[in-house]
Amino acid sequence: MTYKQNIHLLNPKGGNQFPDRFGNEIYFVENLSAKAVPFNYVSNFSLKYIFSGEEQYVVNKKRKRICDQQYLVVNNESEVCRVSSAGTSITIFLEPDLISECQRALHMREEQLLEYPLSEDLGSVELFDDVVYGDLGFLGDLKSRIAADPDLIIPVDYYFELAHQLLLSQNDVLTQMNKLERGNYATKRELFKRVNKARNYLEDTITENFDLNRLSRESCLSKYQLIRDFKSAFGTTPHRYFIARKLQRACQMMRSGDYGTLNEVAFELNYSSLAAFSRQFKQLYGVSPGAMMDAE
Repeated sequence: MTYKQNIHLLNPKGGNQFPDRFGNEIYFVENLSAKAVPFNYVSNFSLKYIFSGEEQYVVNKKRKRICDQQYLVVNNESEVCRVSSAGTSITIFLEPDLISECQRALHMREEQLLEYPLSEDLGSVELFDDVVYGDLGFLGDLKSRIAADPDLIIPVDYYFELAHQLLLSQNDVLTQMNKLERGNYATKRELFKRVNKARNYLEDTITENFDLNRLSRESCLSKYQLIRDFKSAFGTTPHRYFIARKLQRACQMMRSGDYGTLNEVAFELNYSSLAAFSRQFKQLYGVSPGAMMDAE
């Protein structure tokens, strides 16, 4: 296995700056406005995380759009085209042997690891390769380190930590998937992809109005099935999830200092009136948005 110890800082306008074959390496791009030049490559296992803005990819002929606080997992030997980029993001490439070794360590008993510490029978690994919403805190730490030192040296053991954290995040996905009570693994995986697509759609339309009919069409699930399986996977209904996330966004907006009045916040989030916004806010948080804004 090869381990690149320097962070690759990409120029978004520079076309394909990727090698023909990836080792364990990290690419960082910071570009808040320019559109990237599209390019194609064959990926090993990779994790793409968006800190701000958005990127669009086609992975194995399926279009993927990643926005703030979302990440995309790509399986080994996947055909990838980065279509566009307008934001700050990081891509981590990890070799199959590294992923397999970490997967083995996570799932084998300690006695087995002690008896067969150097086993080469690592097996194959298939990750949940889709856009997932989540806060991967360890990547936020990496971003801060890169900002402080663009010439940051990445030690070999850090790649094992990255692989470990990626597989732990996959365990979280698997836990949510297994909450779906119907069908075999393949059925649960497909159902989870669809409810996850619904969740990503809600995140993308947080400043719009909730539309169950459209959400049903976007996720290719009947309304009943969507509500039932969304609640099984994520512990709440699509509508309650949407309202909670919308009001979390309202709190972020009020803390940002970019909005002078509550009317501006309510308008940005597409509430029909300040009264409607305040009523819903108080129902969830127990205090008025005005009181929270004053406290900030």
